[in-house]
Amino acid sequence: MCALYHKWLKKAIENEVWGPLFMVEDRIVLWYNCTQEKFENKEKDMNKYVGMLAGVGVLFAGAVNAGDADKAKAAAEISKQLSNPLAKIINMPLQQNWDYGAGPNDDGQHYYLQIQPVIPVELGTDWTMLSRTIFKLENEHNMGYDSATGLGDVSQTFFFAPNGNFHGWLGGVGPVFLIPLASQPELGSKKWGAGPSAIVLRQTEHWTYGLLASHTWSFAGNENRPDINSTFLQPFIARQLPGAWSVTAASEYSYDWNTDEEIFPVNLMVAKVVHIGKMPVSFSVGGRYYLDKPSGGPDWGLRGMVTLVLPNIF
Repeated sequence: MCALYHKWLKKAIENEVWGPLFMVEDRIVLWYNCTQEKFENKEKDMNKYVGMLAGVGVLFAGAVNAGDADKAKAAAEISKQLSNPLAKIINMPLQQNWDYGAGPNDDGQHYYLQIQPVIPVELGTDWTMLSRTIFKLENEHNMGYDSATGLGDVSQTFFFAPNGNFHGWLGGVGPVFLIPLASQPELGSKKWGAGPSAIVLRQTEHWTYGLLASHTWSFAGNENRPDINSTFLQPFIARQLPGAWSVTAASEYSYDWNTDEEIFPVNLMVAKVVHIGKMPVSFSVGGRYYLDKPSGGPDWGLRGMVTLVLPNIF
């Protein structure tokens, strides 16, 4: 319509049909009409664009919420699997421990970083082998000898577990090996050891509980060091909480049959699983109290742990 107005007004001016005043008035009317029409068209376009942007925003918000919900669900599932020592996920716990009240004067301190990669390997369709290696980097002060810092002995366990369950119970058996790799005499046994290991557990929607047990005898090594004949028991119970939180109570009991001495700590840990990028990571913190210990053993301790969950390549 504006184009028709322009054409009609131009022809009228060329033919001098109207006077100057009328032409000015008509130009004003024409300018107003055209401006109004353009404004209305722009308003319609703007409303269209706003509607489109609002639709895109709703879709994007829905996608973000769906992504957050998927991550939260995945984190909760990872938290549950980490409570199960037989779970088929590769994980790398980095466990820091501080023990206090040890030594002849009860002022000794023992720090150790325990690196414990757990790797499951499928053995056909019916069985899984889980490799569990424990490395220790240790530091001791005021323990009745000069301070010692270095690598401790290495423990290697292989669990062979059927992929099914028996009335809801899971289990596995296999050998455990003690490898004398300690860098200083105070941090290791200087003995090679081996023995049986077993685990049994049950996992429900919110609870995981069970027992890990092993026994180690020494069979070679430094003849001047005491032989090894010890039992290790680790009962545990974990409760899953909303938001990928969990609480775990466990003991790491050991009994030396040669000296008739026992170490009986009780640990309480709180853990939370989050995603850092695409990698699930568990952060946990807690403490322990020693119900029994040999002479010079610690009274209490603290523990902090970061567990990396890695892609399963086996």
